[in-house]
Amino acid sequence: MSYRIGSFNVHNMGANASEEKIDFIVKIIKSQKFDIVALQEVFCNKRGMIDEKSCNANPISSIIRKLGLDSYGKKWKAYFDAPKQSKDAKEGYAFIWNSSVHLPSVKLSDGSYRVFYPRIYNQYKLEKSENQVDLVRNPLYGRFIPESQPKMEFRIINTHIRFSKDAGKNSDNTDDDIELDIGTVKMRQNEFNIIAKTIYPKLAEKIYGTQDVGGLGAFYTIMLGDYNLNLNRKWTKSPYIPVEFIVVGKGHDGKEVKLQTFNEGLTTIKRVTPENEQDYINMQKYNNNFDHVTYDTVRFASVSIEDGSYTGIKCSTKKIDVVRNYDKNDFVHYRKKISDHIPICFEFDNNHIIEKK
Repeated sequence: MSYRIGSFNVHNMGANASEEKIDFIVKIIKSQKFDIVALQEVFCNKRGMIDEKSCNANPISSIIRKLGLDSYGKKWKAYFDAPKQSKDAKEGYAFIWNSSVHLPSVKLSDGSYRVFYPRIYNQYKLEKSENQVDLVRNPLYGRFIPESQPKMEFRIINTHIRFSKDAGKNSDNTDDDIELDIGTVKMRQNEFNIIAKTIYPKLAEKIYGTQDVGGLGAFYTIMLGDYNLNLNRKWTKSPYIPVEFIVVGKGHDGKEVKLQTFNEGLTTIKRVTPENEQDYINMQKYNNNFDHVTYDTVRFASVSIEDGSYTGIKCSTKKIDVVRNYDKNDFVHYRKKISDHIPICFEFDNNHIIEKK
């Protein structure tokens, strides 16, 4: 099966989100055929599961209502939560998913079921030797099981690395050619290291209950979101992701856990200012390469065994150029009305038959 997972910083989307913005997001989800969408910078008046009846002023509820039925004829589902540890980072995260996947659950002794909902993840220890400090905004962690492959599981770490040490500066600024102080750069890199080196391996190797760790019982862990960090390329600038390739230990299968961060395309959009307004039409509108996907390339490249067939895994990550494709190339309109980021897509396909036994 092939699964498409989207990530999108929707820029302070709250109760006052315009119908135009909601419709635009719905159009992206439908046209890109996303199975799961991870959103950042969401403000909601309700934590937990959200449906189309939750509240008219709830942006996620509005999205669910307008999405209608998925391609399987069933309703979309959504979950919202926000970290509680910082008054300076009040926005939260959301997951939206269709019926190709479901949340894990376990049957209790009384016959009822306990559902494992997404949750803000805060169960990590800091490496004092690396001068790590607590994340300002802990990630939202969700587990999703494909309907057609019940022994498989996606574990998604929805991430939004803090933009600035200064509470007066928020993510409305996408580093439009400003000089960052070394403290801000180190703060962002510190947060990346905590999630990649500490949280990722712990969640990737965790076994829940009697989960099968072999064959198609594999769990695939994905860290994604707005990192506020660039990959080090000729077309990008500081701040950079501290380590693009990183080994974070060994998995339960004895293989090294080798993380790599993907998406080289620029995904943030420059603001129109009095200083650049005259030249904006001729400028490079995309500014930073902040939105990424990170995963274990060893685990994702491995083969699984089903009915005597070896099934290879193919993964790809790319930005979705929604300004050109859906907004008539109008960067000014998009930046003002929709977001200062464009979405990215991670596609996971394990349909590739390599050989028969």
